[in-house]
Amino acid sequence: MIRLPWPCRAARHVLLATVALSLAGCASLTGDCVAIGVYAVSVTVLDAQTGQSPGTATLLVTDGAFRQEGMAVTTDGRLTLVAAVEREGTYEVTVSAPGYRDWVQAGVTVTRGGHCNALRGVRLTARLTRAATTGQSAVLARGRAHHAS
Repeated sequence: MIRLPWPCRAARHVLLATVALSLAGCASLTGDCVAIGVYAVSVTVLDAQTGQSPGTATLLVTDGAFRQEGMAVTTDGRLTLVAAVEREGTYEVTVSAPGYRDWVQAGVTVTRGGHCNALRGVRLTARLTRAATTGQSAVLARGRAHHAS
């Protein structure tokens, strides 16, 4: 076996990864299904007034006895929270952030379908309103759901 210098080995790994990803993409052309984990619920969190993401937020999804806290990811500078990988259900989705009223969306239904019976995750946008500073109780804000394509 010929031992290649480090830059050549790194290039070979990149080439192999590119070929593998290309072949995975071809699977859909041949009718084969590729196993990819999909989050059931994905929520982009924004301040209703500014349109900016708050510094931090938490996500809780529930479906009967199922309860799961979400994981934070950042996309394009916006805070997105995700939960319930590869799980169908009808969820109540709650987003909480310091200084904001809780945002709740009930009846968020996630199903499977299509050729590969893939999970059809739901993407939501939680537009949070600031909590009253006078000690008034927080009012729950409602959001809209749409299915990811």
